[in-house]
Amino acid sequence: MTASKTSVSNDEFARVYNDESAFPTVEDVARELSMSVQQVKNKAAGLRGHYARGYKVPVVNMRTLNPYAVSGGLEIEMLPGGEEDIEELVKRAIAHNEVLMEYEERRQLVDVNLHLDGPFGIVGLPDQHLNNPGTKLGMAIEHAKIIRDTEGLYCVAVGDWLDNFIIGRLERERRGDKMSHTDANRIQEYYLDLIAEKIVAAIGGNHNDWVGSLGGHDVLGDLFKRIHRQDVYHPDQVRVRINTPSGRSFIHLVRHIFPGHSKYNTAHGVLSWMLDRWQGEDVLWGGHIHSSAHIAIEREHLTESKVVHGIQLATYKLKDGYAEKRGFRKNVPFIAPMVVHDPSDGSTTFFEDIEQGVKYLNALRAGKI
Repeated sequence: MTASKTSVSNDEFARVYNDESAFPTVEDVARELSMSVQQVKNKAAGLRGHYARGYKVPVVNMRTLNPYAVSGGLEIEMLPGGEEDIEELVKRAIAHNEVLMEYEERRQLVDVNLHLDGPFGIVGLPDQHLNNPGTKLGMAIEHAKIIRDTEGLYCVAVGDWLDNFIIGRLERERRGDKMSHTDANRIQEYYLDLIAEKIVAAIGGNHNDWVGSLGGHDVLGDLFKRIHRQDVYHPDQVRVRINTPSGRSFIHLVRHIFPGHSKYNTAHGVLSWMLDRWQGEDVLWGGHIHSSAHIAIEREHLTESKVVHGIQLATYKLKDGYAEKRGFRKNVPFIAPMVVHDPSDGSTTFFEDIEQGVKYLNALRAGKI
């Protein structure tokens, strides 16, 4: 039996232990240093621990036992690493990131080419909550059909198409619902099909985000892929430039949430964005807070000025037990407003009511105004 030696210095130990060509196994190291195999393993582990804690001592790698050191030893044939070569991994990651960054850059302003001469309108669809018992579902469907059937009328949607109450208190809230998740999705698909050809921009909203955050499937996202509108659909924000045949363009920014709020001004969030982060938009649309407001301000850039409209949308959900419990102030002066753009002079006119706006649009397109 090899006599144990306990006075081996760290440097001497590291020199022998790290020299795998001269001392390929732990047993070889033990014989050279007159240590037991267990002492070698313990000291190696100790040195690695010291190095990990920042001490300047020689670091040593893990070593394997000689499989034939003892009778009946096992030899394990080494398998391929099962991992992609690191250079290939880095190359693939760089390529993926570049593609993603290019997409994100282009997504900041999506061009929508309008193949229609003359004035046109954009309706703002508020938070729909199509499967909530307190929602004016009939009104939402009626508005969708007006958009579908009116020439030159299009729409943006600011999010929260369904409740998507899934767990906890929110799931308990859903128990008062009259439809299953399957039925809710069927209504959502029916509603989307009504306006599919007229959607300029659409947001998923935080209620739709809950599905993905809980490992569920984004049904709404799939629906937008089916109608080939995935590039103007996003969970949070879409900015589109509507290009008309005359060469005039109108930019719309659609967000579910504009940060910031004030109990004195429902449009505070969208107004703050218009003042601090305006990027040439003609109209900004927001949702989420279930209150509506409109504000118009003049923005100047070099020698030109533009009247910019900020529109905070409410919801089709008009009976809200949560809002009543929390004492939120009701503020829904309008539900589905619209703007009319006239490419001939670049003007934008706001209407609180979709039906009033449609009358004006039809008269303007007919040359009666």
